Amino acid sequence: MMYKYHKERLDPTTAMNWKEAGRNVFNGFAVMHPRKISNPITRWRVGKGSINAFQFSPDQQSVAIVSQDGCLRIVDVKADRLIVTLQSYFGALLCVSWSPDGKYIVTGGEDDLVSIWSVENKGLVARGEGHSSWVVAVAFDPWVCDEKNRVYRIGSVGLDLRLLLWDFSLPGLRIPRKVVVCGCDILCIVL
Repeated sequence: MMYKYHKERLDPTTAMNWKEAGRNVFNGFAVMHPRKISNPITRWRVGKGSINAFQFSPDQQSVAIVSQDGCLRIVDVKADRLIVTLQSYFGALLCVSWSPDGKYIVTGGEDDLVSIWSVENKGLVARGEGHSSWVVAVAFDPWVCDEKNRVYRIGSVGLDLRLLLWDFSLPGLRIPRKVVVCGCDILCIVL
């Protein structure tokens, strides 16, 4: 659960009585408002497991939430509306960070991967393999994020005791032209 408070409203002296404002059973997100005008003003039910980390966007309009159910959820804070739910490759997501320009989100988790997500396209851009254990911290380097050339640097820390630096450039990504199944266990990617 996440709660949203209004800084000028008083906190209640008795237990809150909530009414549901909206729910989507498929993405595990529900919004509830109190029956009385007091704090907290909104309660978000996020996912099926615990929330592991969250971070507000640079413009403070959205929040990225990662949870034990392996989902990255982006929520419009003012509208109390779920923008998108994105799934990890495997396991829980443990950490999250926004790019300084708000265009990308990076996550790490139990799949040992660093995943880069496009906020605009609402999907996965790239996954980085380099850790041999859970990724527990990720961050964009604000000094090496160049909007003009679209170059970003990301740092990640895993339980494997490694600090890895990743240089990410969208024009530098090579997208496979064709994926061919070569045998039962072999996947060939043609670049």
